[in-house]
Amino acid sequence: MRQRTWGRSLAIISIAVGGLLLFFTTLTAQPPIEYRIGQWLARKEFPSGVHSARLVAHQNHLFQIGGRHDDGLIQQVHSTVISPDGQLSAWQPRGNLPVPVYLHSIATDRRELARTKVFMVGGWDEQRRYASIWRTELTDGGHLAPWVKVGDYLDNIVLHSSVIVSDYLYVLGGVDEANAPLDRVAYTHIGENGTLTIFFDTLKLPKPLYRLAAAPYGNRIYITGGYDGVAAQTGVYFATVKPDGSLAGWTAVAALPKATYYHETLVYLDRLVVLGGKSDDDEHSDVFTAQINFDGTLTGWRAEARLPRSLYRFGATTISHVPIPQIYVVGGLYDEKDQAHVLQADMWPLDRTFFPLIKQQYQ
Repeated sequence: MRQRTWGRSLAIISIAVGGLLLFFTTLTAQPPIEYRIGQWLARKEFPSGVHSARLVAHQNHLFQIGGRHDDGLIQQVHSTVISPDGQLSAWQPRGNLPVPVYLHSIATDRRELARTKVFMVGGWDEQRRYASIWRTELTDGGHLAPWVKVGDYLDNIVLHSSVIVSDYLYVLGGVDEANAPLDRVAYTHIGENGTLTIFFDTLKLPKPLYRLAAAPYGNRIYITGGYDGVAAQTGVYFATVKPDGSLAGWTAVAALPKATYYHETLVYLDRLVVLGGKSDDDEHSDVFTAQINFDGTLTGWRAEARLPRSLYRFGATTISHVPIPQIYVVGGLYDEKDQAHVLQADMWPLDRTFFPLIKQQYQ
């Protein structure tokens, strides 16, 4: 009798364990949740209209770095706190740039959770162009460390892009003192304490470009659009970073639906995002995303919810520490007028039947 009862208990346990295994196998077999931009939400405005500012995120803070408004260059750095529902606190000054500039580039080193190293490359103060590279650190509580000059680029440069992959800083394209578009790509090694070595030239861009946008993804660098001195571009390319920091080669992938420059390019999860910009005779409110494949190629371009108005020369960044990663946009030019608005992308899963509570918990 005891053996029969024990056997029955074993059968029940086996069925229960089998059911749990089936549940978790089904759960983990689900594809990753894919999001799209459903709409754009207005958040706390910047203290003034601003264009050409760079936007950087660290934990639950956003930082504006550089830019210009109607009264001149913005030397103060401002920050805001992101609440769990995506709202922003009032923007607060956090210290000054070493030199007031715009048309500069910003690259972030996020390898440490507690701090984000920020490198500012080049720029213009309306009197001269700079080759200077400055570094600061963003730490807990929205603190901004003093700026330290860590080197000079190979050219006095504006309208370029810069990115960090692993422990290398890359500067791509731009315009030199002679107003000539550059196809130069150069890189330098970032030391553990944030210092830089000398710059090395590596594989040139497919063509001279400025007003382009670039984004790192894994061990690859993507560039989109830009201006070659004659016309806006639709080209999208990626290059793979080799262990020594040099580039393996540029590969053309799916071209943009519209020629554009003065836009922004980000990576959201595993999608390349292109926002706004302008062409030779038009301003854009378009937002497009494309799936990044394992081999670096892109699977088409998908139209997302447009920005509320056409926008170019704005700042944009992603926030990844929240349950659903977010995209924020600050300032920019609309009809050649400075904008103060700050926008947040409202992200929704394509399949809302899968984990439907995620959105509710975030709200």
